[in-house]
Amino acid sequence: MFNILRLSIARLGLCALVLFFAGQYNRAVFAQSGLTLTQPAYDCATGAITFNTTGGNGSPITYSAPGITRSDASSNTGTVELGVRLDPKPLVITATQNGVSTTYTFNLSGFCSGSNFALIQPTYNCSTGAITFNTTGGDGSSITYNAPGVTRTSPASNTGTVEAGVRLDSKVVVITATQGGSMVVYRFDLVGFCGATPPSTPPVFTGVLSATGTVGSPFTYTLPAGTFTNSNAGQTLTYTASSLPTGLNIDGGTGTITGTPSASGTSSAILTATNSGGQSASGLLSIVITSSATS
Repeated sequence: MFNILRLSIARLGLCALVLFFAGQYNRAVFAQSGLTLTQPAYDCATGAITFNTTGGNGSPITYSAPGITRSDASSNTGTVELGVRLDPKPLVITATQNGVSTTYTFNLSGFCSGSNFALIQPTYNCSTGAITFNTTGGDGSSITYNAPGVTRTSPASNTGTVEAGVRLDSKVVVITATQGGSMVVYRFDLVGFCGATPPSTPPVFTGVLSATGTVGSPFTYTLPAGTFTNSNAGQTLTYTASSLPTGLNIDGGTGTITGTPSASGTSSAILTATNSGGQSASGLLSIVITSSATS
């Protein structure tokens, strides 16, 4: 009887020892693995999702994610089911490696409504090829861009130049912006953009201009119609003048010259009209100011 009791105690001790070493092994595996799920890459428009992990020991990983359609348990890509997207709830993603599991709760609603991160139409110069990528929304963190055919200084730069070959062949420029786990795409149609904006042409000066005035008397000169022609639809002209008689000034919006001359003489004023594209034309206006009439 005593021997049986002693054998039972020995067996219990052996079991406890096995359990102890098993626990130590599991902790060692976990420490070696260090597998962690991080924020997935998600497309709010299509529902496409990619699970992201850090750490691990290189052995296979299986995933569980109710509400996400995937090809198999080991696939880290899939699509959030339409019903879940229409009634967004937190998604619980589980990754398991060597029997050790880690989870990540993805706030679907918060991710999509809080970001509104999107690429919008870039700022583009059809003549020089200079381009600036524009975004709206986002969380304020850094953004990286990818745009084949656009020369830039770094992936983080949102300015560059569309390469000459792309401009000559007028291809669609595909711009991608990535912020955090969000990636958005904008297809910029060079033909559509530049075709709708014809090249700017400079204004043209026509005519021979002259005017007269009297010292001390109010003076007004209005440019004759057609003095400067502007063939660019939607553009306006602004006017400047140099060498005007003392006391006279030009209205930049209309080109009308007004004031009260303070000295007699003949001046050859240079009038310049500039369009919205920065192109200009100039012409001469001869102004004769005579002395005030004497009684």
